[in-house]
Amino acid sequence: MSGKSIGESAVAENTMTGNTITGLAAVLAGNGRLASTMQLFPLTLISFYLMFAPVWAPLISSRVYGDARYLQLGLLAVMVAFLVLPGIREGVLAVWSDLGRRVQSLWAVFLVGGIASAAFSYAPHLAALELSLVIQLAFLTLLVCALVRQHGINADKSLAVAICAGAALICVQFWMMQAISVFEGRRFSWVHPFLEFANVRFFSQYQSYVFFLLPVPMLLLGLSWKWKAVLYVVAANFWALQWMVGTRAVWIAFAAAMLAVCVMMRQGRVAFVRTHLLLVLAGGVVFAAYLGVTTSAADMTPIPQKLSVVNRGSASMNKRVLLARQALVAIVKKPLTGVGPGQFGLMNYPLRGAHPHNSPLQLMSEYGVIAGVPVLPWD
Repeated sequence: MSGKSIGESAVAENTMTGNTITGLAAVLAGNGRLASTMQLFPLTLISFYLMFAPVWAPLISSRVYGDARYLQLGLLAVMVAFLVLPGIREGVLAVWSDLGRRVQSLWAVFLVGGIASAAFSYAPHLAALELSLVIQLAFLTLLVCALVRQHGINADKSLAVAICAGAALICVQFWMMQAISVFEGRRFSWVHPFLEFANVRFFSQYQSYVFFLLPVPMLLLGLSWKWKAVLYVVAANFWALQWMVGTRAVWIAFAAAMLAVCVMMRQGRVAFVRTHLLLVLAGGVVFAAYLGVTTSAADMTPIPQKLSVVNRGSASMNKRVLLARQALVAIVKKPLTGVGPGQFGLMNYPLRGAHPHNSPLQLMSEYGVIAGVPVLPWD
């Protein structure tokens, strides 16, 4: 009797354990809601990052660029962790495979050259941060492509909404800071805190892809006229910031994008271009109203001439020419390894600048010709 009870207990225990393992395996294999949720989590995290990164500073570092690097590297670490999921890993590898041997070889040359450049640079730790951000950009590109392939139009909707929400938060932050400065009776600082997160280098790059995507939710989501009106207000205010403190490069890039749409878009291009032009004009109206109020009111701070896109003279163009010459000098002095990733601004030049305002020259001067040239077509 006793032996039989022990045997029955052992069989029952083994059966229960086997059922538990089988159940967990089924969930982890994708037969439950957990697996489905985990597949969607990377897209959700990227969407939240796109939404809050333009306006949130984690205050980890005393430097704005350092803060941005640590925030992006943290996102990279989380994204890499998702490679343990078979669906995510297979999707990323499929996108990488579709690039072809030639592109893969060029990226390999860039990474090897970047590591060599960082090792022989003035500040290897800063170079490692910069190189890590480049790797993050490449990996996120592969990951987003894989997510779009997996989730289709839903991924497009999520990313478009996140980008528009980020632009809305920038506008809200700007106007709230304006209101607070008036309420407290102090002058509005265009450099800190508003332009601290949206300095020219970051803000113009952010604008250059956000402007083109702002009307996308209106086309994809089937919104009511009220929500469309909200998006129009957001887009108009975002364009007003471009009129206030944007760069000329953004205007040129936007004109080139509109020209490309006119040439390549077969259906709906007239409506698409018309919507964009109306938003540009609406932003100009907001800018004109703001300019009129700030110049007439004694207690409000007008836009500094060096920041205003309409009052900016030729001085900035002359500086860019000098920076380009300094980049060429750096290329001649160190053609193989460059001055080090992210270290153009650390060099002892007559004119100080964090970068030469020119992507090809920056890549070749910082990474060297061998590593910089292969990625120029994808920069």
